Amino acid sequence: LQRWASHFNEDCDSILTLCHSYIGTIYLLTSTVFLPLFASLADIWGRHWALQLSLLFFMVGSAISTGSQNMPAMLAGRGVAGIGAAGMMAVRPTTYFSCPVLTI
Repeated sequence: LQRWASHFNEDCDSILTLCHSYIGTIYLLTSTVFLPLFASLADIWGRHWALQLSLLFFMVGSAISTGSQNMPAMLAGRGVAGIGAAGMMAVRPTTYFSCPVLTI
């Protein structure tokens, strides 16, 4: 991560700390904040639409962070991907455990 942060030639030492620590932190923060929201969306609109929306957020966030040319764009992409990860963490286990078990 430090290599990624140095690639953007950003001087983050003068802000608070190194930029590479923000890359993981923004992802975890947004996934933690939006997890209850996606659980509520799954209850209201159904698991299928909540899972599709979370996959869309994750793909868009991954595309933004992959194509980023500076650190703010990278952090924005990781934040959007964290929103999608929250939906997948909330909806995926419910979908797995509600499927019938195949017996042979």
